[in-house]
Amino acid sequence: MVLKFEPVTRGGVRATRAGGQRHSDTVLLMFSVPTKKGSTYSATILSSSGDVVVPKQDIASQDTLGDFYLTCSTHLLPAGGYVLRVTESDGERPFEFPFSVP
Repeated sequence: MVLKFEPVTRGGVRATRAGGQRHSDTVLLMFSVPTKKGSTYSATILSSSGDVVVPKQDIASQDTLGDFYLTCSTHLLPAGGYVLRVTESDGERPFEFPFSVP
């Protein structure tokens, strides 16, 4: 499954599932954040109740535009609501991407 987070009006995001996919044991999350030179980033996935589902892990942008990819097992994400939280090394700007798994 591939979930792509795209900006929508008023600063929100929309998670869209890429079509034409067969069943997979992996979820690919595609998202963008404004990056700062010299900063590092980490990602955590929380349940809708705020419990940590996927522990914090370091991530790196795939390009100079701040595009990131994060993969995880579908076994960690049963049907329900989640929040992908991306944190900058200075902790100044957390970015949150709510999404649901059908």
